[in-house]
Amino acid sequence: TKQARKRWRKRRRLFRELTDCGRRVELSQITSACEEISGFDTTDGGEYTIRIINGERCSLQDSPVVELEMLFAFSSGSCTGTVLDSHTVLTAAHCLEREPREIRVHSGRESVEVRSYTVHPQYNRLTYENLEAHDIAIVETETPLSVPAARLLTGDVITGETAIIAGYGYDQEGNAGILRATDLSISFVDEDTIASRYRRGDRRGNTCFGDSGGPLLVRRLGEWFLAGVTSNGDKSDCGLGDTSRYSNLTHKRNQEFVEQHRAK
Repeated sequence: TKQARKRWRKRRRLFRELTDCGRRVELSQITSACEEISGFDTTDGGEYTIRIINGERCSLQDSPVVELEMLFAFSSGSCTGTVLDSHTVLTAAHCLEREPREIRVHSGRESVEVRSYTVHPQYNRLTYENLEAHDIAIVETETPLSVPAARLLTGDVITGETAIIAGYGYDQEGNAGILRATDLSISFVDEDTIASRYRRGDRRGNTCFGDSGGPLLVRRLGEWFLAGVTSNGDKSDCGLGDTSRYSNLTHKRNQEFVEQHRAK
């Protein structure tokens, strides 16, 4: 129907769309949320960028959070990803909908080509609701990445707990291409979805365009585990009143997909 098509177009516009790669600047400041996403291993530093609304500017030297630069037939774009092992990066399925001709992964110390990618077979880009359901994809690099790797959460995510998000999208000033991170509170969880609300008076941050594919991390026994992948949100300005949604990686079918398709 006409109304259904209108709803579909509106929902599609709300996806955390691809953006052109921003400028790269040297990052040296590390603050609390940044320290948490970089506390995996020790590696050499580099130059890269990321975006989170009201987030902290991070160094990439110890972080598993990477940038995916994509070339399409007539344009380019970028998304965020999380390293799972030396050849495997997890990102959002919708980042790859336009079937890029070439993908490069940029980390804190290197830039490598992508050999192949696989989108979750149950991801449905035409759905009216639950766009985040199975919105995940595996990217396999041609050569190994020498940066830390994140581990998948195997337990449950709890409503009200604190999580950390990171990405390569826009900040509140409209700047992109700078790695940022922030903490937030989880407001909703079900089998497919983890969600957070960006409320008035909230000192925490929010995801925005270009953060797609980035991690949502939760803390267990003193360590941070990967629980979600940034997918979409309600407001085009990513501002107050927005709800951001993440594909739930604790879903059995999502975990099975990752384990089946990650580089061996």
